[in-house]
Amino acid sequence: MWLPKAHIQGFATLLALSLAGCAPSVWSKPGGGIQPIDFATDTSTIATFTQAPKVNAIVQIKGRVSHRAPLLGKVGYELQDPTGSIWVITTDPSPNIGDEVVLKGKLLYRSILLNGKEQGSLYIEQQQELQRTPALKSEYGERLTAES
Repeated sequence: MWLPKAHIQGFATLLALSLAGCAPSVWSKPGGGIQPIDFATDTSTIATFTQAPKVNAIVQIKGRVSHRAPLLGKVGYELQDPTGSIWVITTDPSPNIGDEVVLKGKLLYRSILLNGKEQGSLYIEQQQELQRTPALKSEYGERLTAES
């Protein structure tokens, strides 16, 4: 199966994070669970912070889940918006493919050398899921996405 280079790099980053045994983070969730969000709240596009990354910055982003991958004690999922995609790492239950989420997290970079070449990538360590809109389901129970 052929995968685009960006997917391979993203998967390589997730694999490296999993194998490195990242230390667990402790996050506080005021009020617990998912918090309602005001849609007027400023969210960044993926391109905004991938073109001029500010590593360790706290970002707020909205997008649709396109892929998921289990990790050791965590879950990774790829979040897409019209400007690009980025992987998100969380210890919380991950959204389903097709769900739309708004989240707050820390922008991080993991360096990965493969065959002497830098193959690292940016990712987000989720701090709080602010809102989740489940993907629509067809009358047959299939998840529908914007492309359906």
